[in-house]
Amino acid sequence: MNKVIKKRFKCKLCKDKYPITTDMLRDVYYRTGFGDKEFLKAFNCPTCGNIYINFGYGDKWQHLTCEFFDV
Repeated sequence: MNKVIKKRFKCKLCKDKYPITTDMLRDVYYRTGFGDKEFLKAFNCPTCGNIYINFGYGDKWQHLTCEFFDV
C-alpha cells in the first residue's frame, strides 16, 4: 500500500495539486563541487514532469534545475 507523505502538494510550474506517495519517490544523486556524491529522494510532477528533491530537512520539497542521476 502506498503511504501518503504529503496530502496536498502544489507544483510551482503547472500549479497542479496532488498527494505525494511512496511509489512516486526514487533515489537520485548529484555530484558536489568537490566530486563527492550526495544522495537524495526525488519525484517528478505527474502533470508536467518537473523534478522535486528533498535534502532530508523534514517536509521541505525543493525544485532545483541541476542534473540528477538515478541510483
